[in-house]
Amino acid sequence: MDRFVWRSNPNSLSVRDLLEARDHYHLHFANLPTVIGTAIGRYRIRRDDKNFASEDAERGGADLGERTLANSDFRDWSLPCVLVFVKEWLSREFTAQHPELAVPPLLYLPDGRKVFTCPILVEKREHDLPSADTAVYGANKFGPNFQVYVSDQGTSRMGVASAIVEDGACAYALISRHLSSGADVGTPVTALPRAQRASLAG
Repeated sequence: MDRFVWRSNPNSLSVRDLLEARDHYHLHFANLPTVIGTAIGRYRIRRDDKNFASEDAERGGADLGERTLANSDFRDWSLPCVLVFVKEWLSREFTAQHPELAVPPLLYLPDGRKVFTCPILVEKREHDLPSADTAVYGANKFGPNFQVYVSDQGTSRMGVASAIVEDGACAYALISRHLSSGADVGTPVTALPRAQRASLAG
């Protein structure tokens, strides 16, 4: 007999579901010493994983080591998930001894929905990035992962548009909370398609 009457299908999760799960577990992630940030997207499969080439490949229990942006990518069968960026990859042996430090593989919401997590190791950049004014982008349309800048109180904050949503009349870019936090309505929001500064609605 099933313990739960209703079970969610991970493939049916929406952007709103993923954002809700990330916000619900924000405090937990913030207290993990290796976690430096989160995002939403699709599960990134290591290129040397059998499942990278075929959706039907048998998933083994082998430890494939660290997952990075360079050695992984998402496939058509990748599940929606919360991406968790870490500065240190903890081994299975270590997390077996210290499970409280591990990124949980599943996030459970109060109504029974479950969301997978995808830990990704990122390296610290040794040098500062060039000025935003020197960035050149090939695309001339706005879309997910496009860099967005908010000018407020004499400084500029940079983030990315995690998704584009529409209500039938207008399109909206979902951005990180730190970009809009404390900013007044009408605060300039810009992007740089084709190296030309373009203004977005504030």
